[in-house]
Amino acid sequence: MLEEDKESCTNVSSITPEEFINSSYKFVVDPEMEDISKALLAENANKVLDWKNIVLVLCPLKGKYSCPICQDEELLAPRVSKCGHVICFPCFLQYSYYRNNFIKHRENKREG
Repeated sequence: MLEEDKESCTNVSSITPEEFINSSYKFVVDPEMEDISKALLAENANKVLDWKNIVLVLCPLKGKYSCPICQDEELLAPRVSKCGHVICFPCFLQYSYYRNNFIKHRENKREG
């Protein structure tokens, strides 16, 4: 590896997942909250919007997406997680179901 390549790798600043999402995607906000969202973003363009006010996340077309769960590149009704992963909706539902059941099972074991 060239010395200048090493230097450029070490100078990469880390960003938070929220900053990554803000810089990588566009959001469609609930019309009732649009004025408030615009005011927040006018103050600070890196301001993280409340997810309950976001009705749609638009993904850029550059790069190929594949579901991190099923690895399929033809995503069915894709969803974006808060950490920026693009996931098939059926995989998201299955993950949510198993995660919620695991949490309930774990809580029941603690109580019992």
